[in-house]
Amino acid sequence: MPITGPASSGIKLNDPLPASGDIDSFKISPDSRSVIYRADQEANDIMELYNVPIKGGNLVKLNHKMEIERGSIGDDVHAFELSPDGSKVVFEASWVNHIQNYPEFGNIFSFNVYELFSVPVNGPASSEIKLWEPSGKVGYGNGDRYVDVNVSESVLLAANRPICDINFNHLGSTIVYRSEYPNAGYCVLWRVPIDGSIQAERLYFADDSTSPEIEAYQVTIDDSMVVYSMAYDTNQVASAEQSINTNSIQVETRLTELFSVPIGGPAEAGQKINGPLVPGGNVTGWGLGPNSREVVYKADQDTFDVQELYLADFGVHYLFIPLVMRE
Repeated sequence: MPITGPASSGIKLNDPLPASGDIDSFKISPDSRSVIYRADQEANDIMELYNVPIKGGNLVKLNHKMEIERGSIGDDVHAFELSPDGSKVVFEASWVNHIQNYPEFGNIFSFNVYELFSVPVNGPASSEIKLWEPSGKVGYGNGDRYVDVNVSESVLLAANRPICDINFNHLGSTIVYRSEYPNAGYCVLWRVPIDGSIQAERLYFADDSTSPEIEAYQVTIDDSMVVYSMAYDTNQVASAEQSINTNSIQVETRLTELFSVPIGGPAEAGQKINGPLVPGGNVTGWGLGPNSREVVYKADQDTFDVQELYLADFGVHYLFIPLVMRE
């Protein structure tokens, strides 16, 4: 509605909702012409994605057909983001798959499979492109949601691996996102072109048995690199001072370090960009410089449990320069 009112000039943008239906979230397009929103507008608890002109008008549904809602699982749209130029919507959607003859779960184990899509901001849904799907998924593409556990145990790889967040490079040509695939509970880094011209690729370089998790990430301003901090299990042993003057104790650690990787991959081209850390040391914060080659980070790099500030230049050579000197 106009910011000056009156209240009578307000326009309801969504269509009538079913009983218990709600608008969940919305975003305004960069040109201010459209509102993209997520709602269970057609069937309660089945969340879908819509575009409506900001001054009211005909709705366009942006997602493929959704069918099932069963409590905590269902066919739903989840996270969604507009591309920087506002031309496309990238969204995460789930569908329900079932494993039969699975006695641990009462013979049928039902779970969500999460996938990633892009669609023009004005639709239609038939223009949708699937950008990513987990390996080991079965069923839905053939119109059959059920699989016998004796046929393919690999379907478990697709179970309950949601996408954590969706972002873009500055140009908007590449989606950089975090997903819990392949390890549930740990968000790791992936990239895929917004046009789906090649398959999604992982950007993190780590052994998945160490439970790697990308804590924060950022694309450099020139769109060439992705900088990220990653926590992972390590076998190193740290020295932790006790509260009184007694011998130190030995504790297992989970290490957080700072990396850069070309936005086009491969993950193996990634480089560690913090300096060598003392046992038990971790990178605890960081920020990119505006020239796409420097990062300032905070870490107990030289002395365990003493946080200091460093500059790393990862343009040509890797330097680890303390920014605050101690006597």
